[in-house]
Amino acid sequence: MKHLYLGCFAFIVLVLAISSLHGEFNRTTGLIDIPTAYILPAKVWKFNMNGSVAIGTENIWEKKPADMDFSISYGLYNKAEVSLSMFTFRDYVLDLTYLLTSETENVPAIAFGIQNLTYSRFITEVGRGDKLEDTEPEEEQVADQRNGWGDDETYPRRCSEQFSVYFVMSKTFSTWGQYHLGIGRGRFVGYGSRSKYFNSDIYSDTEHNDAIGLFWGAAFDFFQGFGPMIDFDGRDFNIGLQYRSPYFRISLAAVKLEHRLGGMQSLAPRFAIGGSATTQAVVEERAVKQVGILAGKVWNKATAKPLKAVVSFPGAELGGIISSEKSGSFKLTLPAGVYVVRSTVKGYYWKQKKVRIAPGKTTICNFAMKKKTKKGTK
Repeated sequence: MKHLYLGCFAFIVLVLAISSLHGEFNRTTGLIDIPTAYILPAKVWKFNMNGSVAIGTENIWEKKPADMDFSISYGLYNKAEVSLSMFTFRDYVLDLTYLLTSETENVPAIAFGIQNLTYSRFITEVGRGDKLEDTEPEEEQVADQRNGWGDDETYPRRCSEQFSVYFVMSKTFSTWGQYHLGIGRGRFVGYGSRSKYFNSDIYSDTEHNDAIGLFWGAAFDFFQGFGPMIDFDGRDFNIGLQYRSPYFRISLAAVKLEHRLGGMQSLAPRFAIGGSATTQAVVEERAVKQVGILAGKVWNKATAKPLKAVVSFPGAELGGIISSEKSGSFKLTLPAGVYVVRSTVKGYYWKQKKVRIAPGKTTICNFAMKKKTKKGTK
């Protein structure tokens, strides 16, 4: 139950901390503002609250310098995730993600999704607005928050965010981090001074509402779930820090940094904070007996010498463990289910196995590691 109490406490602190900010972090499982191919486990709920505030006292967002949004997500059959977000008291959107392929040693996780399922063509975290006020002076129009983010209103064409379809692939490279790459329409298409080079209209003389944009991101685990992250959502460039566990997540970020990297100097970046809490602890508490033990050893295949290895679980929101340097052994308790277990040792080829953790039983997973040979040697 301690995980449940800790998650609840962290979420309450976040509610108090961001009660005057605006949402920026992606509402489905993702990084700062991009979705990923990693989804919630089956039967797990996630409650999310995000916010951002404009940096500086004089900025293009002065009509609405701060606000916030909420979302709730649910994992289905370890294959899909559905999320309902509230941007304003009148603006709600539905997001869906479906896992097409699970991650393996040589294949990334691949997912298909659609965001902003709603009746409004133009919808952002600020709210909806189908009519553009093109009779106002440029700066006033940019500052008008009724139609979305101010910088989006400077585009020669703003692709409608409604029905933003996307494909994304995600891959974990042990201690080297997680990497994500995707394409999508709608909210993933930008026409800023930099973002215009990342969509299909770069090959055309005109802009199209169904242009395809590129988005990408990466996250690194420096210490037990804590580390930096970076992403580009097709419109904005963002960088931040996060602490994540299966039970809750806390994130801080500087977003829309392109305005200080050759973009419009009249536009300002924003500071964002986000947090979420899941019911993973509740699911585990209700199924205490539905856990098993994973144990094993790691050794040099040629000499049988024990090795100190990083044992990780690609595609699962689980932290890695270190095998004993003296014996090469490792042991931990996991919820029943199927896991990909990976062993990584510096100077050795990494190995990966798929194992099934049975309730109340111990599953043995050993790794005989092959040492890398230098080129030119036998």
